[in-house]
Amino acid sequence: MGPSVGTREAWRRGRKQYAVWLFRVRSAAVQQRARDVIAALGDTIRPTPLDDLHVTLFVAGFPTDHPQLDDDVAEATLHEQRRALASAQFSGFTLTIGSANAFASAPFLEVQGDIEPIRQVLIAASSQPEIRFSDYRPHLTLGVFQDSGPIWPVQQTLARFRTASPIHVGIGGIELVTFDARIAGSRLETRWTITAPFDPR
Repeated sequence: MGPSVGTREAWRRGRKQYAVWLFRVRSAAVQQRARDVIAALGDTIRPTPLDDLHVTLFVAGFPTDHPQLDDDVAEATLHEQRRALASAQFSGFTLTIGSANAFASAPFLEVQGDIEPIRQVLIAASSQPEIRFSDYRPHLTLGVFQDSGPIWPVQQTLARFRTASPIHVGIGGIELVTFDARIAGSRLETRWTITAPFDPR
């Protein structure tokens, strides 16, 4: 549970900005659920700021004009993905935010929704495969575990939230955000927003 020492440095390899396509989730009900789970987990996690709650759509990579490493992403690719989303003419839709769960590195709220068509647009417009460490599973990250430790106390804490009622959240836009890969817990900075019907602005 939690990141190993040196993992961040080995991942970023001297680079700074990392880019991700996502939905921000600004629902008061979701924020309250997140607040409750975060409070219950206490100092076992470094929490996600409530106004940065989001559902990742596609991991873009480290933006650069001259890609060299496998998780670099060309600026031209990001612009092509933006154009593809704008021309796809998706309408706004609803996600269902569910109960609490956890990966080895992070607690999260479960998410359901028809996200795959949007992912396929982003994949088709990308010049290289998406760099992922596991299969895509939509989720809303609540933070990251501070360090390694036994998993059973976390399981017991999260069990209190397993029967939480679903929360339906309207999504009207997609964002490309960047964050400072050097800093754990770096805030998300919006670079582009594409609003329903996903016309760029």
